[in-house]
Amino acid sequence: MEQNREIAHRCSVRADFLGFIPLGTDLTGAAIAKAIMDELRRVDIDATYMIGQGYDGASSMSGSVLGVQACIRQVCPSAVYVHCASHCLNLTISRSCDIPSTGVYETVKELSVRSLLSLIVQQSVIAF
Repeated sequence: MEQNREIAHRCSVRADFLGFIPLGTDLTGAAIAKAIMDELRRVDIDATYMIGQGYDGASSMSGSVLGVQACIRQVCPSAVYVHCASHCLNLTISRSCDIPSTGVYETVKELSVRSLLSLIVQQSVIAF
């Protein structure tokens, strides 16, 4: 147990943007998962260490049988799927911008956006 703590203190978590991957016309979960895994191999990232994956809630991404996350979990069983918090924030802010403008709505919208941005900053600190 003590050895695990020592190892945990020496480890660090990084999140790096690798780039965009062209997908072509096949947008099935299997094809997207293959493109992701191929790109990880191309940039010499060992996917056996993958412990998480986050996407939007589209069935091609999040589906538990044929989605990207299910296909990747067949190869990397420890890569747990989590719905992307940033995507949820983006949807919430986009939706709040569709509310008709009146004095009350403007105030509520401004306060909501500030609260949501504060929340995502807190979550980012926790996630990374």
